[in-house]
Amino acid sequence: MSRQPFLAAIAGAAMVLSAVPAASLPVIPEAVPDRISGIADRVERGALVTTELDPVAPTAKVVDGQIDDWVGTSAMIAGGSHFDAGELIHTDFVWDAHGADAGEDIDRWNQAHGLFYEEQRTERLDDLQRTLDMQLGVPYPIGAEEMYGNANGDLSVGDLHELRIAADADTVTLLVRTGTMINPDDLGILLLADTGDGGSPADPALGLPEDHRFDVVLPVSTGALGAPAGVTVAANADGYTNAVEIAVPADLIAPDGVLDLSVVTGGYDDDGAFVPHNIAFRQAEPIDIYNDRLQAFALHGDAPDGSHLDQFSSGPIDLDDLRGGRTQAVRPGTGYHERQFLSDPAISWERGRDGIRQPYGLFVPSDYDPTVPTPTTFWLHYRGGKAHSGATITPRLIHEHAREDLWRVDGTPAEGTPLDGGQGNLVVTPHARGTSYWYVSQSHQDFFEVFADVHGLMGNIDESRRYLAGYSMGGYGTYLLGLLYPDLFAAGHSVSGAVTQGAWTGIHDSPLCDYTEPFSGDGASPCYIEANSGDASAQLNYRILDNARHFPLHIDHGTNDELVPVTGVQRMAERLIQLGYRVQMQTFPGYEHFSQAAVDEWADGAAYLQRFTAPTNPRHVTYRVVPALVEALNTIRLKRSDGLERFDFNPDGAYWVDDIVVRDADPHDDTVSGVVDVVATGIEDSAVAPVPVSGTVVSPGHSTPYTRHGLDWLTVPDTLPVTTTPGFEGTLTGVAAVTLDMPRMRAALGEDAVVCGQLTTDGPAEVTLAGIGAGAGALIHFGDGSATLTGLHWDGDDVTLSLNQAGEWYFEAGDDADC
Repeated sequence: MSRQPFLAAIAGAAMVLSAVPAASLPVIPEAVPDRISGIADRVERGALVTTELDPVAPTAKVVDGQIDDWVGTSAMIAGGSHFDAGELIHTDFVWDAHGADAGEDIDRWNQAHGLFYEEQRTERLDDLQRTLDMQLGVPYPIGAEEMYGNANGDLSVGDLHELRIAADADTVTLLVRTGTMINPDDLGILLLADTGDGGSPADPALGLPEDHRFDVVLPVSTGALGAPAGVTVAANADGYTNAVEIAVPADLIAPDGVLDLSVVTGGYDDDGAFVPHNIAFRQAEPIDIYNDRLQAFALHGDAPDGSHLDQFSSGPIDLDDLRGGRTQAVRPGTGYHERQFLSDPAISWERGRDGIRQPYGLFVPSDYDPTVPTPTTFWLHYRGGKAHSGATITPRLIHEHAREDLWRVDGTPAEGTPLDGGQGNLVVTPHARGTSYWYVSQSHQDFFEVFADVHGLMGNIDESRRYLAGYSMGGYGTYLLGLLYPDLFAAGHSVSGAVTQGAWTGIHDSPLCDYTEPFSGDGASPCYIEANSGDASAQLNYRILDNARHFPLHIDHGTNDELVPVTGVQRMAERLIQLGYRVQMQTFPGYEHFSQAAVDEWADGAAYLQRFTAPTNPRHVTYRVVPALVEALNTIRLKRSDGLERFDFNPDGAYWVDDIVVRDADPHDDTVSGVVDVVATGIEDSAVAPVPVSGTVVSPGHSTPYTRHGLDWLTVPDTLPVTTTPGFEGTLTGVAAVTLDMPRMRAALGEDAVVCGQLTTDGPAEVTLAGIGAGAGALIHFGDGSATLTGLHWDGDDVTLSLNQAGEWYFEAGDDADC
């Protein structure tokens, strides 16, 4: 099944339905399960949960372009507004300054004859139609652009990010901040106030609908719009400040002490006319790639859904609340949010979507309780995707990974879901600094910035139940992040996932891999096809599958995947089975690369993830470092800014194994690696038996059959936890140095303690026993079984053993040690 006919058939269903009179289209009953391919309940936008706090005295505002006197803390949740220190703080969506629809989108929606408005589940047909353009380049009228507005393609002007309002006895002061402000004179701002006097000042030069409820319209700018009498304006384009401050007499826009304000930002066309780009206060925007549909339709002036400028305003604000320092605590409530954070300036550029303010998607489940540790799934988008692609195009992905839409075949809630009394997952969808950066270099940093931000924002994430999931390029990210940092995640779900940056046929470390004819494209061979300037051989996740001992993987893949050959993915699963690790691979006959996204079914993978919790200190740790992969992680597709030449990510261990140094490391030879495989004998654990998983399955979680194979672990009954003398035993292969955290291994020396160890090495190695215990240096000795050597360095609680040759080494420490 090729991808073009498959997606065209589904997205084209909207065009077929458009030929049916609206009156003959029955609304789908709520009782009908959300299982029909192509339709799905949309993900609903959440609101801020606010709690009133004691007032905080507001600061005096000076209109000088400096923003230090604005002291309130932003919630950084797009569409939301709240009070802090007497400031109304509104966060607008990033990258939504696309202005009015040129007519194509409205025409397309009108062709549906009301279907999308009568049954919102069918709106996904429009999302799929837009996907044809976004992913496959299918032009209008079959495909459609991913943004709804058409006025500002480069986002260079008018992309409102934050709006603040304050007031004193006589003045209302505003702070307007945008994503880009190279020249403040290019930015125009319209203040529209409803004072209750009626009227609708019409000015076609301002690009607004002619009829609206606002009776005061104030154009404000340091450029062509100028400022009305009595209005003061100052701008500051330094760095990422990008601020315009405006002071307006209170009796002009709020004569009765109540302010109802709409704010529009924009630029100018070639004739000098103002062109609106962005409207504030659009909390009602449906979830979308850029959250710009209502705005685009309202500015067009002939919206089929009734969108109009009138609906976008602050609502009534009592100026006394601002003057009195009204303050609220806020948190994101149930539903989906665009969360924003301030990224590292070193990977930011003041252009388009590369600015310092970056977004990610955050879904808060209906039963979220901030006092209870919450499981969290990080979903990584495909190549071509953005932060909100998952929630927009594959809404069941969010519902099912949040465990809010998992049903048994009899229509009852699946066990453990919120519908059955269980606790739902937070779902986090990073933007990862772009559409095709493969979660390396700046994209890698973006992920961990999101990781840190969501932990700080939500505050009570269950660290033992963090999961990874991803599609295509995001599947690669799932492998990469889970295998490099297995101690951070409990399990992974890869769908149509690439196993390297590009594609791998399943052949590696073969002379064939150097052969490039008759294959086309840069870096193509019978082994690899590279993508987006990657290094497919160095970035092959197959090389680090040893690290998945405690990172179970669920893999969904199509037999006819034309972009990610199933043969390479099968090799991944086979290697995990060979290692004795937990893996479940489901292969779907006839599916090509985009089939799973179009069908939008994720329940099996989501349920698989929930089976697992991550161990804090497992008994057995295996970790491999491939220097060439680490080099690629730091340099592939690096954007250089402020002198940044490379990153310094150094994944070199997990759990209680750290600081692995590979012997004779060569960052340009991907066959060189080092692996540590060690058991902490003092950590108790139950014995397990690997059990094969196989069969042809038809599941209520999927509309079509698939074959399943893999490996599971069963705890061996009647087997007592293993308890031996604290210490360690294992092998070091290709390793020049490693650190073992003895307290985490439960092998630190205490009173009358004994620690025993045995390591087999294939060459010289330094082993640091960190935190083994102070003052016991004289009690430590080690050797090769025949002679005690003297290569020992004592440093407080740490001991470094110098194993100067290959062999089997023994170690003992403590009073009367007899290992």
